[in-house]
Parts: sequence; C-alpha cells; structure tokens
Amino acid sequence: MTHSHVSMWSIAMDGLSVPQRLLVAEAMTPRAYAKRTLLYSEGKRCGGISVVERGRVRSFHTTPGGKEFTHLVNGQGTLLGLVSVMLNAPAVISVESLDDVTVAQITSNDLLALIEAMPRLSFNFSRILATTYMESLARGRRAIDSAPVRLGKVLCKLAALELGDAGGASGEINGLTQEDLSAMVGTTRSWVAQMLGHFEEIGLLKRRRGAIVIPDLPSLVQHITQLESQTVD
Repeated sequence: MTHSHVSMWSIAMDGLSVPQRLLVAEAMTPRAYAKRTLLYSEGKRCGGISVVERGRVRSFHTTPGGKEFTHLVNGQGTLLGLVSVMLNAPAVISVESLDDVTVAQITSNDLLALIEAMPRLSFNFSRILATTYMESLARGRRAIDSAPVRLGKVLCKLAALELGDAGGASGEINGLTQEDLSAMVGTTRSWVAQMLGHFEEIGLLKRRRGAIVIPDLPSLVQHITQLESQTVD
C-alpha cells in the first residue's frame, strides 16, 4: 500500500516535445467552477476533456432510487471526460467540484485533431485508459476488504491527495463530510463517525471542524496494512 501517485496529465504529456506541448496548451481554455458544482452529468455527453489545475473533484454514480455512490476524489492533474470523448458516448459517472475548482478544457474536435497530429499523444491516452482500467479492477478487489480497511485506505488516499507532489509525513483532509466518507466506503455515516473516533483514540488522526488531520501518514498506512493482513489471515 502506497500514497504516492503520478497525475494523469503528466502521463498525457510524457514524451511530447516543447512545441507539441505548446500546441496542446494553446487548445486549452481555462474555466472555473464554484464548490459543489457539476462538471459532468451521468448520461450526458462531455463535449471535451477537462484537466484539473486547482482544487478537488468527486466522481459518483446515482442509483434510480436517488442514492449516490462516490467512486473517487481526485485533484490536480486529473483528466476528466476522456472515456466519453474516445467512445463518443455519454458519461457513465457524474463529476462535481468539492472545492472552488479551476480546470483547462479541450473540446472533442480539438482533442481528436491533436491526437491525429501527435501519435505519441494517442499512445499516452491509451496508457491512461489502461491505467484507469487497472485501477478499476483494484477497486473491485478492495470491495472485499473489511469496512475499517476501506475507510483507512480512503483516508490515506485523501491525505496524500492534499499533500500533492510536495509529499510529507503529515496530511490534512478538508471539506469532506462524514456523509461523503460513508458514500466512499459504502457504510453508514454513524459507523464512519464511530470509526474515526477509534482512529483518533489510538492517535492515528485528529478531528477538528471541517478537517481531519493525520499527523503521521506512514503510521496510518502501516496500521491499515496490518488490519488488511489480519483480515486475510
């Protein structure tokens, strides 16, 4: 279990020359979204891709009964809408901003023109789609984890997301409610509150209004890894 990551956009730009990167940048249009605003809606076409430059976004699915299931929370460098554009199909999930978010957008037509002109860009997008598929399989396997392990992994990922490329031993998760966490873990809000209290009692985190502070992220990772091994045994 690790808390490092390489952004999707870093993969997309890998191996491109400076002039090629400039062409991509010229095709991008900045756009800002206020906190808790829909960027894409499930069942509707995206019209292009968006690269998150600032803030966090949440991807989620809504059942016919209106219940939401959170798939992921992502931050800077996340690429949104690629599957919809490449398949010329409606989005299969919705995406909303968790903070005030800034993105750079490229229309479908401009993106396809860039892909035709740059074989390396096409290859990089194929890598991103393959990586996304593998991560989806991994999330499916994590569904058999115990609820405490699932919550711990979510907290580690969110803390690492806040740290970004700077890294560090401590992390802080801001702006997410216990309802948000319960949707990500697949449990009730009251269970999440109880488990957060347990993690706080054993010194793995501290809670304050609107934030969860993880003073020693490696210690939390180690604790969750131990819980996971106990479950397997």
